[in-house]
This record gives sequence, C-alpha cells and structure tokens, in this order.
Amino acid sequence: MKGLSILVIDVWMPMPDRDSASLRIVNLLSILRQMADKLTFGAGDPPSWRTSDKWQPSVQPLQDTSIELLEGHAAIEEHLEQQGKIYDLVILSRLSMASKYIQAVRQFAPQAAVVFDTTDLHFLRGFRGAKVTGKVNLMRSALLAKREELSIAQQADCTLVVSPVEKTILEEECPGIPVHVVSNIHTVYGSRQPF
Repeated sequence: MKGLSILVIDVWMPMPDRDSASLRIVNLLSILRQMADKLTFGAGDPPSWRTSDKWQPSVQPLQDTSIELLEGHAAIEEHLEQQGKIYDLVILSRLSMASKYIQAVRQFAPQAAVVFDTTDLHFLRGFRGAKVTGKVNLMRSALLAKREELSIAQQADCTLVVSPVEKTILEEECPGIPVHVVSNIHTVYGSRQPF
C-alpha cells in the first residue's frame, strides 16, 4: 500500500498521556505512517500544546516522526487549497472538524476517499448527559449534533466508530452507509514469564 498520501485533521494535537482519544489517534497515526509515503496531521485549534517555541513533552514524539504537522485552521485551509490534489485519503476526526472541513476536502481533494472518524458518537454522549442531568438545553444540543453527525456520516465515504454498539446505532439511523469499528488501539507487551 505504499505510495499513499494521507491527511488527518483533528481538533488539537494529541496528548496521549492525558486522554484516551489522543492515545487512539497517535497509535492510528503510527499505523498510517507505515502505510503512507506522505502523512500529514492538522490540528485545528492549537491551544496549549506548545509553550512558546517548544512542544510539550507529551507531543514531542509526534513532532520527531516523519509526519508533517499543520497548526491552526488557516494553515489547514491553505494546505488543502495548495496540496489537496495529492491526497488519496483524508480522515476527519470528530464532528467539529468533519463539519468544518468536509466541503473543502470535497472541493480541493475530490479524488480522496473521505473517512469520518467520530471518535465517539457526539449525539449519543449528549443524549446520555441530558438523561442523567434532565437538562433540556443538553437535549437540544444532542438533537442538533445528531442531525449534523448523521449528515456528515452520509457525506463521507466511510465512518469510523469506537464500539459495536455505536456501529449498530449508526447503521440503524443511516441504513446502507459503510461503518467500521476502530476501537482504542494499544500496544500489547509480552511477558517475560511464560504461563
């Protein structure tokens, strides 16, 4: 599969020592790096993953790889306009990034397969929060997220979810769309002691 050019866009630079989604995306990037000749990662909102001109220790390993890094929405948009035609695959991680970039990807990288990586179904989390708290505003937000999330899933060539339960829910909501499960990815270390 070498020869592929892949672009991954997420909300922020992953910090695998701080959250599960970051650990998942870092390990996914490691797998993709083995498959691709060119791998680019764009972080839409670069908040605190840099301190002045230095990277925080938790993201340093990503900078030290052959992955090209893009910081901020302006850099991602410019990169798509200038180099979108080189990508074979674009992965849009999380609802906010998929909503923001799916039209630009279709415009500037029309040849690329578009994968919507939900990270988790946003609307499902919202419904659960509304049920627990009883807050009407959370239910409204969840309903809006559901409409948007289902729309993105229908526009994408493929959608990734993290569990079989989410796969079933999405397939029931959008019959016929391709949905695949990519759960958390962990390195399995062997034991020195045999069983």
